[in-house]
Amino acid sequence: MMDKHGVFGAFTESFDLMREELKRAQENERNAERSKKELVASLSHDIKTPVASIRAAAEFMLVAARDEKDRRQLERIGEKAEQINTLITNMFHATLEELQELSVTAAEIQSISIARLVRNADYRDMVLPFEIPSCIVLADPVRLQQILDNIVSNAYKYADTEIKVSSVIEGNELVIKIIDFGPGVPDDELPLVTGKFYRGKNAADMGGYGLGLYIAQTLLTQMSGTLHCENRSDGFSVIISLKLA
Repeated sequence: MMDKHGVFGAFTESFDLMREELKRAQENERNAERSKKELVASLSHDIKTPVASIRAAAEFMLVAARDEKDRRQLERIGEKAEQINTLITNMFHATLEELQELSVTAAEIQSISIARLVRNADYRDMVLPFEIPSCIVLADPVRLQQILDNIVSNAYKYADTEIKVSSVIEGNELVIKIIDFGPGVPDDELPLVTGKFYRGKNAADMGGYGLGLYIAQTLLTQMSGTLHCENRSDGFSVIISLKLA
């Protein structure tokens, strides 16, 4: 202890006050982090309940469905409910600002399963018939579904046209092109469309946060894949490449 009226008393007392303020700030930060985790846990629990109800209702309706189109839609509802359930679980492990820490587990998957993921993403039935070469790639099916959902949803939103899917094996990669026939993006914006929170001039009157392609690119990178976009004379393409196993 020092006499606060001494030569260094006021100086020492100021440092002591700063130490107390820092201690309180750290404690507040820990409390805020704990509150955030508790909120995410609570929301996850609350959201899982109605999602389970949706899935159960879809399964019940599927039993009674006679029309093939109705059956496909109900199957898609059930698959989407399961996807939501998985994504909610992931909320425990990452927030938007911690995207790099999202768990990505690349495994060997058959290319036929990619075709199913594309069809799951196509809830408006706007994807033209397509085939994917038979091969085995390294990918995380849950994350790949997120990627395809984001790409197809963007095509719905900004092009509102039919969607063409083409794929080819090039070297040690499976290259998949998702093509719409909309206006594309201005050439000067093309390098920016995968940036975080970037929204082009054509998105001014549409909802969204400018995260779809950013998330897709981030997740693909963690699978050792790539994503890039290009304008065409008749539309816009998002091209994803997956490593062959």
